[in-house]
Amino acid sequence: MSTTCITKAALSQSLKDCMATTPLEKISIEAICSRCGLNRKSFYYHFGDKYQLVNWIYDQEMGLKLYEELDKRPVDELALMLCRYFERNRVFYCNA
Repeated sequence: MSTTCITKAALSQSLKDCMATTPLEKISIEAICSRCGLNRKSFYYHFGDKYQLVNWIYDQEMGLKLYEELDKRPVDELALMLCRYFERNRVFYCNA
């Protein structure tokens, strides 16, 4: 795994951890960075703001996975997969 992927994964997990207790609008870049041990410079190297990080999380976790499965599964299985994803990540999306 590349350094970029590791850094983005750490930032995304940190944001998700913060969002378990705090709405997105109240989370600072400093809080995200301090939780995963990175500095603000690293954050801004990869993302313009926390909303860009939220979009990246969605693209990585849901967008790409769904796209990969489109030709492999029937629509009803895809719908169930989507529902399960949102159920597992309910807190994240409710606070986003």
